[in-house]
Amino acid sequence: MIVILIGINLLPTAPTFGQPRLLQSVTPQWVESIVPNGGRPEAKKISDGYYFKLLDYQLHAEQQVAYTHVIREIVNESGVQYGSDISVTFSPTYQQVRFHELWVIRNGQRINALQVDQFKVVAVEQDAASFIYNGDYSAYLVLDDIRVGDQIEYSYSIAGRNPVFEGRFFEDIYLQGSVPISQLHSSILVSPSRPLKVKTFNGAPAPVIRPVGQLSRYQWQFNMVEAVQYESYTPSWVNPYRYVQLSEYADWEAVAEWAQRINPVPAAIGGALAAKADDLLRQSAGDPKEFANAAIRFVQDEIRYTGVEIGEYSHKAHQPEDVFTQRYGDCKDKSLLLVSMLRYGGIDAHLALVNTTLISKIGDQLPSPSAFNHAIVRFKIDNKPYWVDPTISHQGGDLDNRSMPIYGSALVLEPAASELESVVSNQSGKIKCEERYSLSADEEALASFTVETIYSGHEADQLRSQLA
Repeated sequence: MIVILIGINLLPTAPTFGQPRLLQSVTPQWVESIVPNGGRPEAKKISDGYYFKLLDYQLHAEQQVAYTHVIREIVNESGVQYGSDISVTFSPTYQQVRFHELWVIRNGQRINALQVDQFKVVAVEQDAASFIYNGDYSAYLVLDDIRVGDQIEYSYSIAGRNPVFEGRFFEDIYLQGSVPISQLHSSILVSPSRPLKVKTFNGAPAPVIRPVGQLSRYQWQFNMVEAVQYESYTPSWVNPYRYVQLSEYADWEAVAEWAQRINPVPAAIGGALAAKADDLLRQSAGDPKEFANAAIRFVQDEIRYTGVEIGEYSHKAHQPEDVFTQRYGDCKDKSLLLVSMLRYGGIDAHLALVNTTLISKIGDQLPSPSAFNHAIVRFKIDNKPYWVDPTISHQGGDLDNRSMPIYGSALVLEPAASELESVVSNQSGKIKCEERYSLSADEEALASFTVETIYSGHEADQLRSQLA
């Protein structure tokens, strides 16, 4: 008989920081002035009670500043409810927000509503339920006295880019949204010396490129952009929006080189971590498979999954000795720890980057660090490759029958890595249920009913985790 237990998970307290400050300044001189000239969408195409009269996004790649200019028009009471707030999310460890203007336009009259000190700046840990803390903050303002027919116009700049990317440029430019856009403008100022690759998706046009002084401006302009209606049960790898990718990474090899620079595998480990590895080696009597299995179970089950991904640690892993001591880490922390332990035991092991949403469709993307959202491990014993996700706990089985999620393609961080590699998945788990009835010829005798359920593979892992 199997008894299902219900447990309560207690979230750890999110890290705290000094309160970030917002600034006020004039519009940057490099910004191209866009005059609103779009019409109004049909009423039946406005689902949330408002639309964007203007959505203007301009990026200066060399100064690492992104400028946004919005005019939002409220068309009914639902728009008053859903369109009267302003919210800007940023990472204060390397970004700064500067507001330029905020107007409420009513009956042709412009009312200046910009008071930077009225904004509330709060920590937003959207992934806290998954034990991931990235240190992002949101500056938000609930506007007073917004009415049907009002237009809310505001602009701001976010200065700064994560230093983990070493100044290399890549960006996704979306040319559609979930709300109708009367007039859309997007542009990027970039040095011609950057060898940018451009790829368009879902009918998005290539940019118009023209010189601006010593720079080049990549530009897109549209009127009457319809909202995208997202359908239920759409596969995770389907992105229905028109968008454009730009990247100065020449190929996957360039991405792998960057990833290996920021996450080098230590040449050696020592201290308590080495002592633990030695203990596992003794227990496995030198058998590489037994050692690998023991190391995997240790990292999966005794290093809890919690990520503090602030600043450059969004992509940079903490040192294996630190992760071992603190007994927690995110996917890249746990993967680098496992790789270090496996190499200590003489096993050829490497970090591998995957995308759990795009899966095998990742090959359709332009090479860049943003193509990946998860780290796993690939290692070889007797020249046979094995794949493991160190963030999965309560896994049973041995190396040859351990379950492995469907991750599609991976970029293995090994020397001269230049292509994506297929991840060998194992989802062969089953649930076998057998019911036995024992009845007597005597109508007044007791009957027995026995249920035996056998879980195997990933089904067993899932139940094991649930019971724990």
